[in-house]
Amino acid sequence: MALLRKKSTTDQVKERASELWEEATELATKAAEVVAPKLHDAADAVAPKIKDARDAAAPYVSDARDAGAARLHDARDAGASKVAEARELAAERLHAAGPAAAAALGKTRLADTRLAETRLVDPPTKKRRFTKLLLVVGLGGLAFWAVRTFTGGGSAGSTYTPPPPPPPAPAPKPAATNGTPTPDAPSAS
Repeated sequence: MALLRKKSTTDQVKERASELWEEATELATKAAEVVAPKLHDAADAVAPKIKDARDAAAPYVSDARDAGAARLHDARDAGASKVAEARELAAERLHAAGPAAAAALGKTRLADTRLAETRLVDPPTKKRRFTKLLLVVGLGGLAFWAVRTFTGGGSAGSTYTPPPPPPPAPAPKPAATNGTPTPDAPSAS
């Protein structure tokens, strides 16, 4: 009797997915058979053109590399002298302002407290694992409820059948009327 049983929605979806997978495999195989020769032909046609372009651009690339190296060397030399001058000037000004700055910082407690309160590293953020767990469980429950509601409840795999109702009680038999009163029947006097 298993052959006559109606397929569940899950079985129908599995069967349809299997059919679609087979169709997709066949289409991919056919596409590979059609596209592969065309790709090989295109690669064969483009390869000589790329080689010609590389050969034509090689002198320009080497000239640009040489000119760029010379300019980089000149910029490095000019920048090094300017950096050295700036370093000497900053050292002179720091040496002159050092005692005055130290005295100014020592005079105010506000500067000390601000420096002490400055955070160099941000505090670690809370992970909130329990909140995330509750969110995931809630969304899972919502999804379960939606599936159960929209797929007709859980009756697809249920084998329970309610028992048949009891037979109705027999109707009472009418009393015999042969002229003699029965002890249960009232007399007609």
